[in-house]
Amino acid sequence: MLKVRNDVIMSLCLLSKMRKGMRNPGLVFILLVCTYCFNIELSFGQKTLNLDKGFIFTEINGDEIFFLKDEEGSWDIEDICSTNLQNKFQAVQQKSPSFGLNTSAFWFKISIQKDIENPTNDYLLELAYPLIDTIQFFFQDKEGNWQVETTGDALPFSTRKFKHRNFILPIFLWDNHVQTYYIRVRTAGSLIAPLFLHHESFLREKQLKEDTIYGVFYGVLLIMGLYNFFIFLVLRDKNYFLYTLLILMNLFFQMNFLGHSIQYFWGDYVPWSNIAVLFFTNLLFCSNLIFNINFLQLKKHQIVLYYSMAFLAIAHVFIGYLSFVLDYNIISRLTLPTVSLSTFLIILSGIWAWTKGVQYARLLVGAYAFYVIGGISQQLLNYGFLSSSFWTKNSTLIGSLLDVVFLSLALADKIAFYRKISEKAQREAFDKKQENLRLIEEQNETLTEKVRERTLELETANELLQINKEKVDSINEALQLTLNTVQYQRDQILASINYAQRIQNAILPLQTTFDALLPHHFIFFKPRDIVSGDFYYIREANHKIILAAVDCTGHGVPGAFISLIGYLSLNVLTLIMKITSVSEILKEMHRGIRQVLRQKETKTYDGMDMAIVSIDKENKIMEFAGAKNPLIYVQNGELHQIKGNIFGIGGEERGMERNYTTHKVDISEPITCYLFSDGYQDQFGGPKGRKFMTNRFRDLLLEIHSKPMEEQKEILQATLLNWMGDEKQTDDILVIGFRPS
Repeated sequence: MLKVRNDVIMSLCLLSKMRKGMRNPGLVFILLVCTYCFNIELSFGQKTLNLDKGFIFTEINGDEIFFLKDEEGSWDIEDICSTNLQNKFQAVQQKSPSFGLNTSAFWFKISIQKDIENPTNDYLLELAYPLIDTIQFFFQDKEGNWQVETTGDALPFSTRKFKHRNFILPIFLWDNHVQTYYIRVRTAGSLIAPLFLHHESFLREKQLKEDTIYGVFYGVLLIMGLYNFFIFLVLRDKNYFLYTLLILMNLFFQMNFLGHSIQYFWGDYVPWSNIAVLFFTNLLFCSNLIFNINFLQLKKHQIVLYYSMAFLAIAHVFIGYLSFVLDYNIISRLTLPTVSLSTFLIILSGIWAWTKGVQYARLLVGAYAFYVIGGISQQLLNYGFLSSSFWTKNSTLIGSLLDVVFLSLALADKIAFYRKISEKAQREAFDKKQENLRLIEEQNETLTEKVRERTLELETANELLQINKEKVDSINEALQLTLNTVQYQRDQILASINYAQRIQNAILPLQTTFDALLPHHFIFFKPRDIVSGDFYYIREANHKIILAAVDCTGHGVPGAFISLIGYLSLNVLTLIMKITSVSEILKEMHRGIRQVLRQKETKTYDGMDMAIVSIDKENKIMEFAGAKNPLIYVQNGELHQIKGNIFGIGGEERGMERNYTTHKVDISEPITCYLFSDGYQDQFGGPKGRKFMTNRFRDLLLEIHSKPMEEQKEILQATLLNWMGDEKQTDDILVIGFRPS
C-alpha cells in the first residue's frame, strides 16, 4: 500500500497557491508531479495503528514499528524524510526493539490514525525503559512543520513534562488522517525500547497499580534488611550482616534499574544517575560473592573457589571504581562477563556444597536459580520470545524477592543444621559416658574375681603389661593418623597450586602470538616453584608491539597473585585505555597497583620491577622504559645497556613522584635485544657458591647474540644448569631475547 505523507500534502497545497502567480501552467503541473514523486513514502508492509472510539491501551510491536540504524548519528529529520532513507526502514523482528550494547543512533517510525468517530485526543506514548541517554520525538503540527520533544536520562528529571520513571511522550492527532512519528534514541548502555500507547486515564491507573507493586517490593526488601540487621545485633553472626548488606545492594540496584531512584532521589544529578546502575550492579554482585564465601565457609573447605570468588569480588569493586572515570559503554562491556562469571561461580559453589552433604546449600542454589530465571525471563521478554504478562514483566522483581526469601530460609536452615549437629554430639557424648560407666562397672567386677583367683603380684604385672601395650597401640594409631592427615593436606595444597599454575599459564601470551608479532625471539622462563612471580607480556596496540618482562615481589603463590594483577592491569592499559607510551604505562601501573592493594591504608609494599619496550616497525624506532630493570641490546658488535629508573612499581612512595624515563633506540640496523628479571644473575653456584653476577651475564649475551634465537636459549639453559651444580634455584628466572626488525 502507498500512502502520502502530511508534508507532501502541504507541499501540494503550497504549489497550488503559487499557480496563480506563475505565467506557465505547464511548469506548475511539472512541479506538482515532481513534488509528489519525490515525497511519496514507500512503506510496504508497515501497519498503521488505528485508534477506534474504545481504544485504551496497546503495545507497539512487529510490523507496527519500523527502525533505521544511524551508525554515525549524523542524520536529522530532513535526512530521515528523504526517499533514499525512507526505503531503508525495516520492521522490528522481535516483539519490541532490543539491540543490546550499541552506541549507534536508532530511528523508529510509527504511524497512527484516529477513527473518525473517536473524539479523544488524550493519548500518550510510553518508552518503557528508563536507562536511555537521549530521546528525540518528532511530530508535525497542524501546519505540517516538524516539532521535536527531547528527553532522556542524560537530562535532569525536572525537565520532563510527565513525572514518570519511564519516558512519556504526547501524541498529537489533528484529524483522522494518518500521522507519522519518528523517535531517535541513542545510549551508551543496552538499547531496549519497548513502546506502549495509552489513553491518558489508563496510563495513570496503570502507574498507580505499578507504584503499589513496586512499593510492596521495596517495603519487603527494607523490612527484611532491618529484621536481619536486628538479628545480627543480637547474635553477632556476620552472616546476617552480609545478608543485610546484600539486601540493601539489591534494593539500590532495583531502584536504579527501574528508574525510581532517578524519579525520586537523584534525577537532577545527571552524572551520578548515569553511572549509578553499573556502580550498584557491581556492588550487588560483590556482596553476593562475599556472602557466599562466608556462608559456605569456602576458605576452609574449597580454596580454589574461595580465591576465584574473592578475586571476582575485588574485580567488581575495581570496575565499580572505574565507572567514575571510564566511558559507560566500556564499563558495561566489563560488567556483563564479570557478572555472568560471578553468577556461575555462586551457583557452582552451592551445588558443590550440596553434593558434599551441606543440606542448607540447596536453598542457596534455589535462591540464585530464581534470580537467574528472573533475569533470563526479562531478556526473553525484551527480545519477544515470551508474551507480556504480569509474571514476565515483573520477572526480575519476583526473582529478586524469591532470592531474598530463600536466602533467609537458607540462613535459618544453617542454624537448624548446626543445632542438630550440636544436639547429636551431645547425645553421642552422653551415650559414650554411659557406656564408659557400664564398662567400668564390668571391669571392676572382673578385677574383683581375678583378685580372688590370682595373686596380687601376677595381677599387677599383667595389668602393667596390658596398659603398656594399649599405650603403644594408641601411640602408633595416633602417629598413623597424623601421617595420613599431613599427606592429605600436602596433596590438597599441591593440587591447588598445580591448578593455580594452569590458570597462570592460561593468561600468559600464546606462542603463536609471539611468532606472529616477533618471529625472531626466544623465551627462557623457569619458575622457582610451581607458580611464578615473574611473567612476560606481549600485545599489539595502535600498530605498535608492547613487550614486557615483569618481576613481581616474591615468588610462588604470593608472587603469582601479584602477577595476575599486573597482567590484568597491562591488559586494561593497552587494550581498553589504548596507552602505548612505555613511561605512561609504568606510571599508570604504579598508580593502579597502589590503589588495588590499598597500600596507603594497609602499609603493604608489594609491587614489581619491570622492563618494557614499544616497537614501531614502520618507523624503525623502539622505545624503552624500566622500573629498576634495564634493557641490553647488541648492535654493530657492541653491547649497550640502558638502565631503568631507580624505583619500581607499587610499594612505598617516600615523597618521590614516579616519573619514568622513555629511551628511544634506532632499530633500522640489525639489532638483538634482551629483557630479563634478576633471577639469572642472582643464581648461586660455581666453584665457590657465589652469584652468577651481571657482568658475567652481559659477557654471555654478547658472546651468543649473533646465533639463532633457539640456540641462544639452549646455551643459556645449559650454562645455568652447569653453574648451579647441586645448588637449589634461588629465584624465578625470565630472559627474553628478540630481534625487532
